[in-house]
Amino acid sequence: MSLEMVEAALADFVSSKDSRLVALSGPWGVGKTYYWKRFVERQAAKVGPPLYSYVSLFGIPDLSSLKDAVFESSVRLHEPGGLQGGREITFRDRVMDLRTRLAQAVGPYLGLIGKVPKLKEIAPFLRSVAFLSVSDYLICLDDLERHSRALPLKDILGFMTMLRDERKSRVLAILNTDALGGDDAEDYKRFREKVFDYEITFRPSPEDSIGIVFPNKGPYTQAAEYSQQLGIQNLRILSRAKRVIDLLAPYVSELDPAVMRQVIHSSVLLTWCYNSHGENAPPFDYVRRLNFGAFIKLPDTKDVPAEKSKWNDLLSRYDYTNTDDLDLVICDILEQGFLDQPRVLEAVSGRHDAAVRVGIEQEFKAAWDIYHGGFGNDEVRLASAFDQSFRKGARWINLVNASATTRLLRDLGHEELADDLMNYWIKVQSENNPVALNLENNDFLEDVKDQAFLKAVAKASSALGKAPTLDEVARSLSKKNGWNPVDERVLSAASEDDFYRLFKSLSGAETRSCIRACLRFGEFERRDYVEIGAKARAALQRIGAESPLNRRRVQSFGIDVPNQTAPKVDDNKPAASRH
Repeated sequence: MSLEMVEAALADFVSSKDSRLVALSGPWGVGKTYYWKRFVERQAAKVGPPLYSYVSLFGIPDLSSLKDAVFESSVRLHEPGGLQGGREITFRDRVMDLRTRLAQAVGPYLGLIGKVPKLKEIAPFLRSVAFLSVSDYLICLDDLERHSRALPLKDILGFMTMLRDERKSRVLAILNTDALGGDDAEDYKRFREKVFDYEITFRPSPEDSIGIVFPNKGPYTQAAEYSQQLGIQNLRILSRAKRVIDLLAPYVSELDPAVMRQVIHSSVLLTWCYNSHGENAPPFDYVRRLNFGAFIKLPDTKDVPAEKSKWNDLLSRYDYTNTDDLDLVICDILEQGFLDQPRVLEAVSGRHDAAVRVGIEQEFKAAWDIYHGGFGNDEVRLASAFDQSFRKGARWINLVNASATTRLLRDLGHEELADDLMNYWIKVQSENNPVALNLENNDFLEDVKDQAFLKAVAKASSALGKAPTLDEVARSLSKKNGWNPVDERVLSAASEDDFYRLFKSLSGAETRSCIRACLRFGEFERRDYVEIGAKARAALQRIGAESPLNRRRVQSFGIDVPNQTAPKVDDNKPAASRH
């Protein structure tokens, strides 16, 4: 049956005024339960019976417990249709309300009546009274193939028949007929025609399953494409992939589009691998450890096992050949069930920088392609392309390529533009990567043809000879989102005493921003960053121990302050300021 036919058949079933017993069958993993539960949510207002009960037979030990479960799990889908519209309250409405109050009064105590001595004597009576209220229900009994051995399938089929015929209920049985074996298979084959009014076969195509979970908009469009490429049709797996994407989307929506594409691409694959049992999916542990080496055939290596070769072929076609830091974040979400925010921020930031760099490098290469790729009269276009791409990529363009660009512009008569780009490059490197200005350690100086560029770099490098102080670094970090290697070295070299003196010297609005700039290093996993954060926290704890007021101030940063006296520090001792 097509998905449209399944939808129509179920809609007819739940809205019917007649009691019915219907089977919803299909192979394992296609999402029968997932689809039914969401169908009921969508169709609640159209369901004929106002009371609904869902019970999984997995773990139900006997028929008495099954009766209790049907009663205890009942919920009211909607108010009796018409009461809100001014219709006169009928006797049936009053019975329904009485039955609801009975369920509320007796339901919570069903589990106790067999344990309390006095109640134990009347337990059968109370259970019978409770189950008597089960009439005109919509009931779903799931996992028929997983029923307890102590509760035979014949008894379950008889119980469902009773609910339909005597309790005037609409009953849906969800099962995988392929999983029935032995006596169950024989009993089902023998009684199915007598028990069930009809069967609904649920075998959605991958396209149908994907369309149920992923709406055709935003990132879900890509998720649907990737899911279809892998042939995933398990609604549960698709919904879990959607959850991972939804968790990460707020962290990447404003970053380079390539990061969002990776989140979607990897989430679909890794969720499939993590939740699949067979279904042609490579093992999750194998994909988690995947690297480029798995696809290299070296002369001294053994032949790749056929099974592993099959996995590699699938992964290669899917264009997944390496599990990086961002992929490992997704793996952790699948395994742990929650998101590690600091690690996510670090991973997406790294992937964003890499994606931006690749895009900018391609743009810079495209500018040079104008020079190499023809004889057109396009000098103005060339200069404009260099101007835009050079400024975007100045952080990543090395000294040789930067000087080659300015030298070409000078030769073409664009002296002013060449100087502007040269000065901009030096400024960017000074702030982000001062090591690039160190000409003594550059092995390619002979390839630098723009002498004006060399002189300007040497002058800038000389001016940077003195490392900034801890105070200067902290104030600088409080005004920007990133840091450079020099900042890291100064912070790493600083002692707990240095941070103590720094924090004590702060005042006004800069106090909180500088302290938070230092504390955020503790949010990352790198050992040197953790140590920086630990020293800053320890310094604040000492300050907090000095007085009740400072304790409150320090606690506002989320730091516990031990009950101890802060040691005195020699305020005349200079803070660390060298590499």
